[in-house]
Order: sequence, then structure tokens, then C-alpha cells
Amino acid sequence: MLILWLKSLVPFLISSVVIAIILASFQLLFGKDERPEVIKVEYDLPSDIPPAVAGTIVDEKADVVDVIATVFDLERRGYLQIKPVERHRYFYDQMDVSLNQPKRELEITVINGDIRELRDFEQEIMNFILERESAGTKVYLSDFGEKFVSGINYLRRRIEDEAAKMGYFYGAPYNVRNFFTALYFLLWGIGDIVIFKFCDIRFFDQRTMNNLIFYPNKQLLYYTLLVVYALLPLILVYPIYKRLKYSVALRTKKGVKAWGRILGFKEFIKRVEKEKIKRMAEKDPQIFVKVLPYAIILGVAREWASKMEKGFVEFPDWWKALNPMERSLLIGSNLTLNKEGWIDSSGY
Repeated sequence: MLILWLKSLVPFLISSVVIAIILASFQLLFGKDERPEVIKVEYDLPSDIPPAVAGTIVDEKADVVDVIATVFDLERRGYLQIKPVERHRYFYDQMDVSLNQPKRELEITVINGDIRELRDFEQEIMNFILERESAGTKVYLSDFGEKFVSGINYLRRRIEDEAAKMGYFYGAPYNVRNFFTALYFLLWGIGDIVIFKFCDIRFFDQRTMNNLIFYPNKQLLYYTLLVVYALLPLILVYPIYKRLKYSVALRTKKGVKAWGRILGFKEFIKRVEKEKIKRMAEKDPQIFVKVLPYAIILGVAREWASKMEKGFVEFPDWWKALNPMERSLLIGSNLTLNKEGWIDSSGY
């Protein structure tokens, strides 16, 4: 019986190899994604690339943090107002009652509803907030991570569409990856159909099939083995599929060049001295809020904020209203939203 099992296994192993070869060929056809040859420190803000698009260029996908960075950018440009407020939520108040501290959130309101000059994805974010305001719902920064999951997913796709529209990708990354995923499952399905139609898949010999003692569990075991063998190519090829999926060439040459600029600006944020920032602030006192969205998407917001000093940089009102602990939470460690509603951001 073991020999039959091993013999039946061969077509599925061959199918796995064929699927892997076709996926690899697809990658070669489109080319492996290029990387910037040399990362040079960029002293100029990549202002021609919106923060959300810059984040998408770096990791080839739009994240919640890219949406949040856009919110901060729209606040700087006068479309939104951000202010810290107390938000009483029973669950969190009960958890932290011993701390005797009010729960604070960043509340977002629209102050300029004329969105005609904004990019498509920025208009979507504004509409996203306006719709909730018109329904009498207050919008908080944490809501982007907690509540509006379907809306956020839509916004993320619009950001990727914009990145492709601006010429940084051959197509929206989610479309390219969806196609690659569809190809993966299609090849698996075709492979299994061919195997079951033309190959003699047997798990038991005739004597075992006719054995009455074995009969009660025969069908259950047979169909269990059938399902396991049918899924085998999908399972075996998955690590290769996942690796190839994220290495198919998505960025255009323009995108690779922009990627290098953005990473170079990250190096600038990490290395710049306070004296250099003072000189920059003399020319542009709003340098802090202009760079902050880019620092957030690059995971270096803590480094950027730590180099700011009062007296030579203009801080937004919402930043000045936060206490040091709240500021630390806002630019802390993982580019995600924690339950308090603050960005938790540690290294990129």
C-alpha cells in the first residue's frame, strides 16, 4: 500500500516543479525588481512625491501609515485641523484606572472642503472624513486602524493607483500581485485536473478495497488522502510563490530612481546635525511639519523629532498641546496604531 501511495505522489511532485518553473519564468519575463545602485544622502525634501506615494515606492504597497502620513500632510496644507482631545471609552478607562490619566486622542476635522486641486487619493481621504462628519461622527486618528477597515483598504488601493499613474510603477502593485496570485491558483487547478484525468491515482490495491473489515473507514481515508495530495502542489510551491510575488519587477526606472532619492532622504534625517536644521529653519520655519510625514513613513520620526528645538522651528498647535509621553507614543516604534490611537513606530 505504501508503494501505491508513493507512486501516486509522483504526478503531484512533477506538477509542483512545473508550477514553480512557470512562476519563475513569469518573473524573468517581467524582470526582477531593480534596486538603487548607490544610496546617496539627499538634502532636499522629495516634495514632488506625496508622502503616501513615497511610502508605497519604498515597500511596493500602501499601508495604513501612508494614509496617516497623508492626514498630517493635509493638516500642514490647511485642509484639516488636528487637535488632542479627551475621549472616554469604558474599556480603556477600566484598564488604566490605576494610572488616573485621561485617555487622549487626536481628533481630525475638515477646515477647507475645497478639494478640487488635491490628488485623487487625497480627495478620497478628504471625502472619507467629510462623509463621517456629515453623519455627525467625529473622526480620530486611531479610527484609521480600528474602525474603517474596508474604507482604509479602498484608500490604500487608491494610493497605489496614484503611484502607478505618476509613473513609478508599471501597474498598481495590488493589481500585479493579484494577477500573480491568480496565476498561481490557476496553474494549481489545471495541474490537478490533468493529474486526475490522465493519471492512475490509487491509494489501495484491489484486495484492500474488497476487505470488509477495512470498509467502514475506507471512504474517509481515501478522500482525506485525495484532498492532501491535491493540495500538495499548492503547499510545496507556496514559499517560492511568496518570494517571487514580491520580487516581480513593479517599479519603473523612474520608480527606482525615486526610491533611491527617498532612501537618501531617510539617511539625511538620520545623520543631519541640529546646526544644519537651524540653518534650514531660518529659510523655512515649517521644516518640521513638512518633513514629519516622510519621517513617519520611513520609520525615523523619533530621530527627526529629537533634533527639533524650541525657538527656531514652528511646531503645529496639536504638537505643542501634547505632553512628552504622548509625543513619544505618537512617533514611537512599528508604524502601526496601538489601542491608544497613537502611532507605534520603531525602526524601518
